[in-house]
Amino acid sequence: MTEKKLLKEISSDPKRHIKMEIEDGTYIVDMKDLGIDSTAALPEKVRILPGKTVHLKASIDTGIR
Repeated sequence: MTEKKLLKEISSDPKRHIKMEIEDGTYIVDMKDLGIDSTAALPEKVRILPGKTVHLKASIDTGIR
């Protein structure tokens, strides 16, 4: 089994967008468990290639109705 290593914790901007630069490689994008928040979109494996942009869309259910 491959050991998971936290690369970076990030937060979204006011428009709920996240942007970061990382080295090329294969990564697992996941969401920190904060209680009732959930998404079926994560965890997701992404492959970063040199000079390319990767877009990942995930809808978060906050449980607030």
